[in-house]
Amino acid sequence: MKKFVLIGMALGALATAGSVQAADLPLKAAPRAVAPAPGFDWSGIYIGAHIGGGWATNDISDPGLGIIGVLLGVPPVQTTDSSGILGGVQGGWNYQIGHLVVGTEVDFSWADVNGSSTSTFAAGIAGPGTSISRTLTANTDWMGTATVRLGYASNRWMVYSKAGAAFAHTNYTSNWIGNGAGGAVLFVGAGDQTAVGWTVGVGAEYAFWNNWSAKLEYDFMDFGSKTVTVNGVIGGAGGLPAAFGIVNEQTISQVKFGVNYRFMPLVW
Repeated sequence: MKKFVLIGMALGALATAGSVQAADLPLKAAPRAVAPAPGFDWSGIYIGAHIGGGWATNDISDPGLGIIGVLLGVPPVQTTDSSGILGGVQGGWNYQIGHLVVGTEVDFSWADVNGSSTSTFAAGIAGPGTSISRTLTANTDWMGTATVRLGYASNRWMVYSKAGAAFAHTNYTSNWIGNGAGGAVLFVGAGDQTAVGWTVGVGAEYAFWNNWSAKLEYDFMDFGSKTVTVNGVIGGAGGLPAAFGIVNEQTISQVKFGVNYRFMPLVW
């Protein structure tokens, strides 16, 4: 019996000593999750302004001339290239999910994208050395887009693409002049049209300070073939009023540099 008591006392002493040593050991803190580095958040509503340049191709034809056009040798298509400056405003919103940025944007540009072309035909129609010249002009004075944007963001940089509807207003003139002996004004006319088409574009944007960002963008717009009514007079001022339709197949490209300001708070 005494042996069992002594063994029990010994075991108790060992257990007590072990507990004291365990209490003296330093406690190790649980590992803490490492938070991701803070980044720029592109989410928010924004407005901005832009400047840039544009150039257009206008493939103009006169299907209404019919057999007369064939007999005179009028070119089936007369290409009138135009170019110039533009500037305007834009606005939209972004929502960022990870690196993906989705949103919509509308923009409007006042423009002076103009050009002219001249074709000469009907050589010798009124005698040796005579011909007819037709001068066409195209001046796009405003354009706009309404698009969906999809971007990829890496902190303060974002690259994006856009697609949607395009709008443009273009003024046209068509002047016919007789060249050579007895040459005279044959027809002077003008018309205009607001065309609706589609657009695609790409760009890059950089957030340079607080809620401010700057972008560089290229857009391509296609308006298909549209008929434009040209009203004028035969024989120039005081002549016989006349109207006819020309068909223009128009595309416009533009490059814009812009600055945007976001109203909603952004994460730094």
